[in-house]
Amino acid sequence: MKDFEKSKDYLLQELDEQNKLTNISMLIESGTESSFQFLFQSLYFLPTIILALVDLSFNRELRSADALGGIGELTALRTLDLCGCKGLTALPNAIGHLPLLTSIYLWRCTGLTALPDLSSLPVLKRVSVDQNPLGPAFPAGLMGCKALARLSMSGCSIAALPGWIGGLQGLQNLTRSEEHTSEL
Repeated sequence: MKDFEKSKDYLLQELDEQNKLTNISMLIESGTESSFQFLFQSLYFLPTIILALVDLSFNRELRSADALGGIGELTALRTLDLCGCKGLTALPNAIGHLPLLTSIYLWRCTGLTALPDLSSLPVLKRVSVDQNPLGPAFPAGLMGCKALARLSMSGCSIAALPGWIGGLQGLQNLTRSEEHTSEL
């Protein structure tokens, strides 16, 4: 395994030196938490990479915020898809510091009970937290998301909308359940 990891490092380094890694997307269907940590740490050393999409959806091994710890270094990240990561119990606070993040998909992350503070994400437009055990309080981490246009939370046990939701000036669509979809 170490030889494989060394060869991956060498290949990534060689491609980066040739400036061939500039805009990539990443889809990982399986792996251990330590392999995710290794991957994000490796990407940190390749400053010319523009990673726009990370899709770890339906990954059974992803369980802790530590596995995603290096994600804060991916400053060009636009889309984070963690749908169906049922073992995931928390998200790293670093997600709240990704300046170009526009979409977060957390549908059916049934171990996830809270969101980090996302209020400093200037271009966050879409958040899907459907079928999660969030609630009964509305996620306060969304309070300052001025660009948020679509928020989908069906299947969550959110008791009521907070008064500050009117301050989300860009919010056009809010789904709390299949029968409660609001075009704003």
